Amino acid sequence: MKKFIILLALVTTYYLGIGQSVTTNAASMVSYTTATLNGTFTDCNGGWLFNAGFDYGLTIGYGSNIGSTPGASNVNGSTCYSNISGLTAGTTYHVQFKAMAGGPYYLGGDITFTTASYTTPTVTTGTAANIAQTSFDVNINNVSSDGGATITEQGVYYSSVNNPPTNADSKINSPTGVGNYDVSLTGLTAGTTYYVRAFAINSIGTGYGSVISQLTNSPSVPTVSIGSTLPDAITSITTTTANCNGNNATLDGGATITDKGICWNTGGSPTISDFTYSTGTSGTGSFNANMGSLSAGTTYYVRAYATNSAGPGYSSTERVFITNTNTPTAAAASNIDATTFYANWNATTGAQSYRLDVATDATFTSMVSGFDNRSIANVTTEQVFGLSANTAYYYRVRAYHDGGADGASFTSASSSYQTVTTLVSAPTTSASNLKYETIGNDMNITWTNGDGSGRLVTMKAGAVSDPPVGGTTYTGNAAFGSGDQIGATGTYIVYSGNAKGSVLVTGLTPGTIYYFDVVEYNGTGSSTNYKGGAGAASGFTDHSALPIELVDFSANSNPNGIELNWTTATEINNNYFEIQRSIDGIEFTDVARVNGAGNSNIILNYNFLDNNVSNGIVYYRLKQIDFNGKANLSKMIFVNADGNNSLDIIKVISENNQLDIYLNKANDQSSVISVYNSNGQLINESISNKKGSQVVRMNMSGNASGIYFINVEDGINKISKKILL
Repeated sequence: MKKFIILLALVTTYYLGIGQSVTTNAASMVSYTTATLNGTFTDCNGGWLFNAGFDYGLTIGYGSNIGSTPGASNVNGSTCYSNISGLTAGTTYHVQFKAMAGGPYYLGGDITFTTASYTTPTVTTGTAANIAQTSFDVNINNVSSDGGATITEQGVYYSSVNNPPTNADSKINSPTGVGNYDVSLTGLTAGTTYYVRAFAINSIGTGYGSVISQLTNSPSVPTVSIGSTLPDAITSITTTTANCNGNNATLDGGATITDKGICWNTGGSPTISDFTYSTGTSGTGSFNANMGSLSAGTTYYVRAYATNSAGPGYSSTERVFITNTNTPTAAAASNIDATTFYANWNATTGAQSYRLDVATDATFTSMVSGFDNRSIANVTTEQVFGLSANTAYYYRVRAYHDGGADGASFTSASSSYQTVTTLVSAPTTSASNLKYETIGNDMNITWTNGDGSGRLVTMKAGAVSDPPVGGTTYTGNAAFGSGDQIGATGTYIVYSGNAKGSVLVTGLTPGTIYYFDVVEYNGTGSSTNYKGGAGAASGFTDHSALPIELVDFSANSNPNGIELNWTTATEINNNYFEIQRSIDGIEFTDVARVNGAGNSNIILNYNFLDNNVSNGIVYYRLKQIDFNGKANLSKMIFVNADGNNSLDIIKVISENNQLDIYLNKANDQSSVISVYNSNGQLINESISNKKGSQVVRMNMSGNASGIYFINVEDGINKISKKILL
């Protein structure tokens, strides 16, 4: 819009003649460089105006002229005007109207007008809109006047410090010209007050609008995403480390990001108060991160984070993975049998299942069917079956987990292998005919052997005896509590061997019930395999006073037969003795009856000659019968019907690294029992001061199989026997 100034001047009228006049009227439409000059001609006699115009200039000398344009066909009373330009702004001009009506010019009076002066543009600041954290708009700014000069620049100045802002502060330009314009301020700081005013510049200077202030929105936490590397977001997983790559801080939330990284824990929704890895970098952008000091086989939850002045922002998604498990340790096999065993291993943290290999070689090239990378549930034992008896097997195990939602599945390295040898095939026939007889506080147990290569007699006080463990060798001892015990169960081995079908168990407690069984076995050492027992039996030891006190019981061979002698110190209610004979020490038959003394407290001697015997070893025992029918058995004695009556080696039994030397001595002189190897080297030695039948046990552990010699000397007699161990 242009600015016009109309200056009124004194209007001077000059009369041309009678009834005629010329008037210079005030200039109109006066601007910076233009104006309209006005004049009036009056002819009262109706004359015609032939010519008219205006003289104008900076003084009354004028210097410039311009013809006029009649207002109404030059008739009487016409108003004339002329538009002039090229004036100088802010300058006073003189003007005079002149007219001709058939003669010389007639002049109107002199008037003046002043052109408008140039000014700075007129500007109005608009209003703020679309306020955000880092931007807002200022709309409908307005330049209503250019001040008479071309606008060379316009826009807004803004500052968060200076009020009012000037050209020394930030600015946004817009296209120049009179009218409305909008601007957008960007790159601002969230939560900050900014001062803004519109401006426009022409040759005169700068025109300003009023100052407005606007507060940007407060900053929010940054926007960040966690990596989504395919196929797994978490990579390079070990037992203690992992990588999380491809994370990205996409928005700073209106404030500078000062740090970014990842955080993790084992419970979910981790924060920077948990374990963190900081990249130490600022600003938006992608980043990679590592995790360390992790625990093996543990589930972890991971989020990316970025921090600005508003606090940390976390990824909306968290990644879940499991660190690799440690390699499990294979443990010794258990429940070993001829065709099966149980493979065992330790539990490994984080394992969801296990993989089991079983082979017949240590390089695992000959795999057992069904056990090549066999998948096992999250347990620590598995039965291996379909095996061959008395065969060595090897097994190893690996831990497995699926990696969690965002980690790779993992199978650990194989454990060191365990070796196990299956047992030999078990006997097919159990021992049978299990019986017992009480002999005072001792118990004589008899049975019929099964088809095993050997057998155990187990015994336990007060409860059924426990079964032996396959692959275990036990040493027996007829003195209860002296042989090997099965675990810590109270079950003792009172016999272990491959020969006899009876054992006299001593060291029992009077008035106590004992349970016993006979278990057949095949094999030796770790391959030993036991057959179910003969059927547990039980018996009481006598808690009453013994009816007789047997001082001595012996047997000697002579040309007429076997002479038996026994001596009692006391007898109570003793009806008679039955003499029993056996050729195997198991099955006994009655051969004679000898009356007892009833009651006696003096030494009494008894004898009997058995003249109905064949050559070889003969076993005897006494069965004492009370008047009330109660019976008790004596210990068993033995004699060689063909042997030396003074000193005789009846037999030698070798089993379980022991020698049982059966002796019969006619006197109680001290005897030395010695064992030599085939090189004449003394291996073991024992001394006996007892008379009669006896068993001397020698420990042969650590000695190789081969030929050995047993010597027995009592100072009078000397005998030797060769044996094969």
